[in-house]
Amino acid sequence: GLSNVAKLLYGLLLDRHCLSIRNELRDKNKKIYLLLIDDMRKMLHCSYDKAIKFFNQLDVKNGVGHIEHINQGQNKPAKIHVKLVITLKKPVKNYG
Repeated sequence: GLSNVAKLLYGLLLDRHCLSIRNELRDKNKKIYLLLIDDMRKMLHCSYDKAIKFFNQLDVKNGVGHIEHINQGQNKPAKIHVKLVITLKKPVKNYG
């Protein structure tokens, strides 16, 4: 049971994930990450606490596991690792 806003947030995170790939934002383990809780809050037109609630619905620890939220501490923005979740009900035909 994800809320509609959490689903929208995941779509926005996937879009930003592509930008992070293009900009080579990688951590020490070579994993792509995002730094944008405040940007997402503004896009969703909600408070910080409400945005955290939606992030928690997607998080590995508190939610469905679509993202991993890593606090860096010392007033640094949290890193967000987006997990690519794909489910196919039917096999994809090869058109090549």
